[in-house]
Amino acid sequence: MIFLFLFGYIEGINAIVDSKIITRGEVEKNLTLLLLEQPLPDSLKYRLKDSLREEVLKQLIYVKLLEHKAREDSIEIDYARIAEEAENRLDVIKKNIGGEDSLIKLLRNNGISLEDLSKFMANQVLLRFLIQMILNKEGFYPIYVPPSEVKSFYNKHKDSIAVIPAHALIAHIVVPVVPSRSKEMAAQRKLMEVYDILSRGGDWDVVCSSFSRDYKTKDKGGYIGWVERGGRFKESDSILFSPHKYGDIFVARSMKGYHLFRFLGKRGDSIKLAHIFFPVTISRSDTLSTIREMESLRKEILKDTSQFYNYAQKYSIDRVSAERGGIIGDVLINALDSPFKEVAEKAESGYISKPVVSQYGVHLIWIKKKEDKQVKSFKELRSFIENYLRMQKEDEIVKELIKNIKEKVFVKIYD
Repeated sequence: MIFLFLFGYIEGINAIVDSKIITRGEVEKNLTLLLLEQPLPDSLKYRLKDSLREEVLKQLIYVKLLEHKAREDSIEIDYARIAEEAENRLDVIKKNIGGEDSLIKLLRNNGISLEDLSKFMANQVLLRFLIQMILNKEGFYPIYVPPSEVKSFYNKHKDSIAVIPAHALIAHIVVPVVPSRSKEMAAQRKLMEVYDILSRGGDWDVVCSSFSRDYKTKDKGGYIGWVERGGRFKESDSILFSPHKYGDIFVARSMKGYHLFRFLGKRGDSIKLAHIFFPVTISRSDTLSTIREMESLRKEILKDTSQFYNYAQKYSIDRVSAERGGIIGDVLINALDSPFKEVAEKAESGYISKPVVSQYGVHLIWIKKKEDKQVKSFKELRSFIENYLRMQKEDEIVKELIKNIKEKVFVKIYD
């Protein structure tokens, strides 16, 4: 235990609970799966990432503490039943996403295995099971919510909870704006010249300072620092996160041009990089050419909208949504980024936009189904509010229970 305490960070340990280890890799995989469940724009997911990582770690700690409590109270944990329930939930996910092969492909594109998802589902089922069994034994069930409390909650919060914001089921196809062949070839030639210099023993820092067009890093050895999967260079993740040794130099194409990356280390699901950058500039004529191509594609889709799914899988560079036929999800319109928000605000259900441009390329946006803002009555929300307040009371009970368990069980979290 002393060894783990001293070297926890080095060994990739995120927390120790009652001599049981929670690794950073386990937390990052669960975080990735949690983010995949959220029908939110990538930019919003990125902003929520740190807070969701804390929530993931908290839940993993809760499971281990509650398992300790269950053993202490001689509560039998039916792991076979939990595994069966997790498998049932997994079957529903497979069905919704178009079968096991489609699910495996989606997971693999995000560095996750089907086994990782099975463990994630089992952990969620186990947490719920432990809470119910322990609270039942402690005499907390049934949790009573007075009708007056339900009514008071509605009156106090009706301006927020009774209002269902406008939301829409959205799909899209996005293709990159491709620069002219002459510009592409010029950048490739320059990259190969520099790569040849390095392969013949050229000093990385000197070569970087002389040739890199990233003016912020060229005089610092091209140092970028830690990069997460799905982050700054997400379109190159399959190359960046392939196995590399310290000092390896490899080529990747990003949205902005070509890079000679130098691998400097790995920690969990993050890698440390430096690069020499060769930009490929995009002109107005390149953008207009891509828009014309997307206009032609839109005309084809309007003849048979069911073809949208096939075209998304074939052409879209947003591979996460492409695997689902371009489906992003049912999202709040106010939470959308441009250009999705502008399209969704004006469109009716079934509308497929004309080509619109973003920093990622040119999009066709399909507003499959749109629901305008609604205001719900107390009668419509009564059951929902009662369940919500019951869960709030349960959460408070669980927090107090966890606090008491922590007084008896060793818990160490490594930042």
